[in-house]
Amino acid sequence: MSVSRDWLILAVGLAATGVVGGCKPTMTTSAAMTAAASGAEAQVQIQALTADQLAQILRVNVWTARYSGGPIQCWLEVEEEGQSTMPKRIPEKDYVGAGSVNSPSEGTVDLWWRRREDGTGGELTIHAADGTYGYGLNKDAITFAWKGFSAGSTTMGSGEPIKGAPGKEFVIVNYDARESRPQGDDKAPRRVHLKLMGRFAEAK
Repeated sequence: MSVSRDWLILAVGLAATGVVGGCKPTMTTSAAMTAAASGAEAQVQIQALTADQLAQILRVNVWTARYSGGPIQCWLEVEEEGQSTMPKRIPEKDYVGAGSVNSPSEGTVDLWWRRREDGTGGELTIHAADGTYGYGLNKDAITFAWKGFSAGSTTMGSGEPIKGAPGKEFVIVNYDARESRPQGDDKAPRRVHLKLMGRFAEAK
């Protein structure tokens, strides 16, 4: 496998935890009245949802990347401060992705999680190549038990592709969340840091 052919492009990176409060009309009442007065035809047209809109509706945090150049292996590294709700690594052993006899040399890598509506927990899923790994989240996992927080993510490869070499580890997504504490509360805020890691499988 040529190292120059090993690359990964982050196609979409988004984190949506809010709720869509309603559809924003494409034409206001005053605009519609003006259009009617001028003889213009008022109209509504169905259009496809964007990835961001769909994520907001489903209350899901999701990132996806496209890779090529060789079979890929992925895993999630977890760091928590002030709480312990998940293992340090997901999956705890082995990898998600390359492992079958004919693992695809190009495809997608996906990371997403979602909290259940009833607050009993949620699901976290990692998909890479022809492998998928699901992990059940408890009711206090990630930021689920926090009343408020700030979060951000860094998506590697969103500009120039990530250059990879067989066996060399690289970060695909960095996610960091910090709990917001009320003013005057001296208790240290909780923190969660997640890293979606990847590496191209070494030739056997």
